[in-house]
Amino acid sequence: MKHTFLTVGCLLLITAATAQDVQNDKQRRESKHELSIYGLLGYSPVSYALDNGAGLGYTFNINPSLGIVTGVEMSVYGDETAPGNVSGEHVEGTGEQQLRFSYSLRNYREKQSVTMCYIPLMAQYSMPIDRGSACIYASFGLKFGFPARAKTEISPGTAAASGYYSHEGVSYANLPQHGFFTGAVLPDVKQDFDPGFQKSLILEVGARFALSSRINLYAGWYFGCGLNGVSTTNRRLLEYNSFSEEEFKYNSVSGSGLVSKANTLNAGLKLRVGFKL
Repeated sequence: MKHTFLTVGCLLLITAATAQDVQNDKQRRESKHELSIYGLLGYSPVSYALDNGAGLGYTFNINPSLGIVTGVEMSVYGDETAPGNVSGEHVEGTGEQQLRFSYSLRNYREKQSVTMCYIPLMAQYSMPIDRGSACIYASFGLKFGFPARAKTEISPGTAAASGYYSHEGVSYANLPQHGFFTGAVLPDVKQDFDPGFQKSLILEVGARFALSSRINLYAGWYFGCGLNGVSTTNRRLLEYNSFSEEEFKYNSVSGSGLVSKANTLNAGLKLRVGFKL
């Protein structure tokens, strides 16, 4: 009987230890996956400034120290450009309808708003502190951005425009009904533009705090730098409209050659709440 109780006791201990190992192993497997939501607020000292952003993230923890982070993020950028006085000249049309169009603009201003959809791909390293209840982390990698919405508001200011038809050998400067004038105030224009595909380097540093066995709070700083310019076009700032001579075709200043490169350079605060799956 004594041996029977001893045998049963050993079996219970083995069963309990095995169950605990299975539970711990299950928890380890579950902790490899983390779904998170986050918000960010930042500013850029040059070029495009980040107003705000939010995202949904997924982290796969290879081990307690190293993980792979991805997800989807929406960010809003804004920029205001005031080159002041600008001028240009180009040829419109072909053959007998060829026109040499010249213009000058005073007090030209442009305000842009760009909403980008990003897919980040980063490596995240974590190091426990405070007996494991918290840790510091650093993430580094790339973000790939696709424009979701891009608007520009153009204030041309005071303009002068003239035209020269080569087949006539005559210059026109005071025919407002045909788009040639001196000292006219042009109306503001709102229109879409294409900032193109974006690639950015991204770095995050901060701390992670365990709110519960399943919920983590991340608080830190992010730093981002675009690897390519915002605009991929190379168009004229102001184009003559032969179909409606009293109206003009406008193009964004970032794609006109007046701005060599406009990058999404920014830094700010990022707060993230992670849920272990």
